[in-house]
Amino acid sequence: MERFKRNIFPFLFLMWWIGVAVAVVVSSDKVDKSKYKVEHHNKERYHITFRDGTRVETDKVLLPHVTEFYDEAYKYGINVDSINKNYIGVFVEELNDSKLYGITKYNDPSFSLINKIALDSYNITRIVVFHEMAHKYLRVEHCHRDCNGILAAVINLNLYGEKWEKQKEALFTDAPHMGYGRGK
Repeated sequence: MERFKRNIFPFLFLMWWIGVAVAVVVSSDKVDKSKYKVEHHNKERYHITFRDGTRVETDKVLLPHVTEFYDEAYKYGINVDSINKNYIGVFVEELNDSKLYGITKYNDPSFSLINKIALDSYNITRIVVFHEMAHKYLRVEHCHRDCNGILAAVINLNLYGEKWEKQKEALFTDAPHMGYGRGK
């Protein structure tokens, strides 16, 4: 038993070190984070400022999903800078309709609201944020009744793992927004 204890600590240290190295490689992905800057605004909100000076706000709980959307948009050549002109952000709000997970308003200024009930699950929050931001940035509507994608009018809770990656790719490549927002 004593020999086991002596040998397990170097092994655990090695596994920890490998985990750190993998995390660094994964987090350094091909996304150019210089396309936007995230700044803490107040206790619950963050500002995301883009290269052209436009800025959107988001609630702290939504920040990872919002920046993931922007990273994906840039990866697929969507120039979100040029689309931000009247968009103020993505916020959590308690909406009156418990069946409604989110809504995007196209007023001037436009914004997206994520219902508090969507925060019960990481996957639901992620899907709803992508869904609502796609309405604004990709100018797409809900897909047909039988679709199971991110833009389905009824949330598909099975979008995670490999399915999530494929759905994100489909959202940015197959949606009828092709050409909108593209460019430098």
